[in-house]
Amino acid sequence: MDAIDTESELGRSKGMNNLLRGGLAGAAAWKFGGGIFSTILIFIVIFWLLGKC
Repeated sequence: MDAIDTESELGRSKGMNNLLRGGLAGAAAWKFGGGIFSTILIFIVIFWLLGKC
């Protein structure tokens, strides 16, 4: 039972981490992006870079 509870808690924290990553990447892309394509490209790059940290 403990392994299942720990696994679900880890899943929730990882989901929150992805939500935070997406928010930070979105804010940066919105700030630095000039058009639709550059904003999407910046979002993808920053989201990927934040995942590497």
